[in-house]
Amino acid sequence: MEHRETGQETEAAHSPLASAALSGALEAARALDRACRQSREAQDSERRLYLGTVADLARSLGNELNSLAQPTNASSSAALVNSTLVNTALVSAALRTADLATLAACALPELPPHSPEYHRVAASAHAASGAARSLALEHRALGASNEEDYAAYDLRGAEWRASLAARQTDEALHPED
Repeated sequence: MEHRETGQETEAAHSPLASAALSGALEAARALDRACRQSREAQDSERRLYLGTVADLARSLGNELNSLAQPTNASSSAALVNSTLVNTALVSAALRTADLATLAACALPELPPHSPEYHRVAASAHAASGAARSLALEHRALGASNEEDYAAYDLRGAEWRASLAARQTDEALHPED
């Protein structure tokens, strides 16, 4: 994210990478929501409930990510505070996107293998995983944190969870490997 000052306002605009990552994460949340809602119609009642909960959580994470994707405005005297808000938004988006990747990876075993929904959920897990890692890298590219602060710790956790979700998804897709 970058800052652009115009007159009395400072706008925190997303960098092209952060915007693309957030856009991908939002689409992954929508795809996970749709796939779980479509698949739960053909399952037993316990799986319907589980997949309905996954769909609701995906929608909720998508709403949170959508809120984080909105630029914030502040007076030019609050540029430092705005910079902190931008950095916090990147960390929050990376954490929520890693949650989305994990949610998708955990939903895979509840879906019929090789069904269209199964593959959509797997694609959602990979898209969210990549988005989480991209957001963490963007935060680092901005020089927003040093290695000892809480944001760096949170970002390492988000990257680890996103990578784990991608590995679990790959293992589910290719169990014989």
